[in-house]
Amino acid sequence: MRASLCSLALVLSAAAIAGPIRFEDITASSGVDFVHDNGRQGDWQYPEILGGGCGLVDLDGDGWLDLVLVQSGPLPRKRQDRDPPDRTARGGSRIYFSLGLTDPEDPTSLRFEDRSEAAGFRAFGYGMGVATGDVTGNGFPDLYLTHYGPNQLWRNNGDGSFTDITADSGTADPGFGASATISDLNGDGRLDLFVTNYVEHDPERNPSCLAANTRRDYCGPAVFPPQSDRLFINRGDGRFEDRTDQGLIDNVALHGLGVVALDMDEDGAVDVFVANDGTANQFWKNLGDDRFRENALMSGTAVNRNGQMEAGMGIAVGDPDRDGRFDLLLTHLDGESNTFYRNLGHGLFTDQTAAWGLLAPSLPFTGFGTGFADFDLDGFEDLFVANGAVRVEEEQREAGLDYPLRQTDLLFRNLDGRRFSNVTASAGPALAEAAVGRGAALGDLNNDGLTDLLLCDNHGPARLLINRSRTEHAWIGLRLTLGEPARDATGAYVELLNDEGPVQWRRVATDGSYLSASDPRVIFGMGTQDAPTASVRVSWPDGTSERFSNLEIGRYHTLRKGQVPAP
Repeated sequence: MRASLCSLALVLSAAAIAGPIRFEDITASSGVDFVHDNGRQGDWQYPEILGGGCGLVDLDGDGWLDLVLVQSGPLPRKRQDRDPPDRTARGGSRIYFSLGLTDPEDPTSLRFEDRSEAAGFRAFGYGMGVATGDVTGNGFPDLYLTHYGPNQLWRNNGDGSFTDITADSGTADPGFGASATISDLNGDGRLDLFVTNYVEHDPERNPSCLAANTRRDYCGPAVFPPQSDRLFINRGDGRFEDRTDQGLIDNVALHGLGVVALDMDEDGAVDVFVANDGTANQFWKNLGDDRFRENALMSGTAVNRNGQMEAGMGIAVGDPDRDGRFDLLLTHLDGESNTFYRNLGHGLFTDQTAAWGLLAPSLPFTGFGTGFADFDLDGFEDLFVANGAVRVEEEQREAGLDYPLRQTDLLFRNLDGRRFSNVTASAGPALAEAAVGRGAALGDLNNDGLTDLLLCDNHGPARLLINRSRTEHAWIGLRLTLGEPARDATGAYVELLNDEGPVQWRRVATDGSYLSASDPRVIFGMGTQDAPTASVRVSWPDGTSERFSNLEIGRYHTLRKGQVPAP
């Protein structure tokens, strides 16, 4: 009898852990026909395995998220060919505008239209990632594309068209660009740029590397010299100043991939954190006056709890334990596990990967795109990780797969702010599909309060996964804006309040993940709360704060700095 009761308890526990989070792939019916091309020609060029990125952003201000999909191939085989080619034919990176729902009662009836040519968006070159933000100050988000070769800055003109302003802005950077963050790094109200660069690579001298079984395989970053990341400060006249040499004190070039900008040590200044591939991570502490000093080792984020440097790819920022401090999740190479750095406050972090149930499930996978989001609206942020190998999976090679780097993704449910549980198997067939996962952007595509996924696989089709979780949980969504004309309040923080004070925290940001940009809107899941309204407190980037009350739940609100409704 005792054994039976124990078995029943385990079954009930497993049922509770499995949770209601589910996703449905709507790509085929959505009008999105983008397929990433890495330009592979059989000579094992290293850049082939690293793209591509993607973005979710409302480009035209109609309240619906549009798609930015970054194209790579063909890979230039000579250095002089890395400049963008003639922009005449269809190709390159693409933008798909949302047409909304064709059936308001069907959350999967989203449709998108490729308007790249009509918009004048001819973004050619070997693309890697995208960052979004209104760097030009006209109220519409611009696009910064990182490339293997010169990066590109595209101004959103606000009328459905885009203009390449790279040359005039001074942001081209001819390196091997990876991720970028568009953030106000010096508090002057203008959005700046921090760009991670990866390795020095010459396609004419691509080294030959072997797997353990002596068969040909892709090389790793250690065989290539690293490149320095770049710091560009927005001067407000359409130009950026490269402050890398003066601003990054004692800068050392490492293999940069992921990047986020946030106040990591609670001193009111925006810091920068970089995930490096196979080398120590970097925590650039903001000293003011456009100067930063590296502080990762002292903060506990340079290496894992065993003192090992890991292959940092993507970064997720969130507050899964709901203590008001933002934690970091870094994705890594298979055999290393992903690493969860819990924020202890005042710029100190501790590796809590095993304690939070994230070590063993991630060991077999190579993680890239990632993000925290409350997928089931129970009030606790869950975790998604896109996976894809960078070394040949021999079983797949033996099975005759043309591109044997495929892996399945991971979905973790947050168990009341104490640990995570792997619920991938119960999330539906959309997450059971193996692919070469790279970029991942998170956002609410159909405006139902549930966070959806845009997945951008290497050398494969983009995928739209709609959150179909069955939940009656309450929620509220917020878009925070400031300035004239109004733009997203990148860098703001939001607290969800109850009668006793704050209970949840979010940040307004589009950066993080891997090569990708996510929805800047904030969503709070409120569980079984039955109150018809909610209150929040917004801490704006300039240090001021405002309280907004009596906000109706179950919908989105736009909150603008300095425009608190009268009680």
